[in-house]
Amino acid sequence: MATVIRDYQKKDYQACAALVGQTWQFSQHFSPQSFCDVAQYAYTHGSIMGSNFARVIESNKGVAGFLFGRNERRPLAAGAMQLVLFELIFLKRLFWVRSMSLRRKSAFIGILKRHEQNRSKVERRGASEINLLVIEQGLQRQEQGRHLLSLFIDDCMEHGVERVIVETNLTQASGFYEKCGFLKIGDFVSPLHEMAMGSGSMAALYECKLPIP
Repeated sequence: MATVIRDYQKKDYQACAALVGQTWQFSQHFSPQSFCDVAQYAYTHGSIMGSNFARVIESNKGVAGFLFGRNERRPLAAGAMQLVLFELIFLKRLFWVRSMSLRRKSAFIGILKRHEQNRSKVERRGASEINLLVIEQGLQRQEQGRHLLSLFIDDCMEHGVERVIVETNLTQASGFYEKCGFLKIGDFVSPLHEMAMGSGSMAALYECKLPIP
């Protein structure tokens, strides 16, 4: 399958969100469907808002993969007001979900907060980070993910970044990152990962130290 890598465009959002849903099987873990849509929006759009590096893989069938990342040495495209607006839209969409009790909605917000609290005990946000990397299953053995990753690392190195981190699940993509030179710096209990991957799932942070020019 012939592919090209190009800059992410706003028109790519729906295709990227669909890839996220397929890869992590959102519909199996988040119900009703309206709640699934909100969770998928928070995960996908939130990653875009926190990124200043965004590339997609395009095949003759459309978007087949993407990487959203944050280079700490460059400003985010989204300003502070846009980030606040995103959070407000997320809350509004969540509380308008029907067939879902207010108690369950509040519990989900609590899950998000506990995830961030537990993660911050390993490392607070602010470092250069791979926010979201998704590759269509048919391309996963063709080094496409590694290629996107190398482009992001090159961008970071050009700006003097010393390390890149990524959050992943120990039972999911940790092996891929280890093969790419990442080392685990700590793991943590995440109710969010458990919600998506099952009870007992552990989240982890990995880092890749970059050579200094």
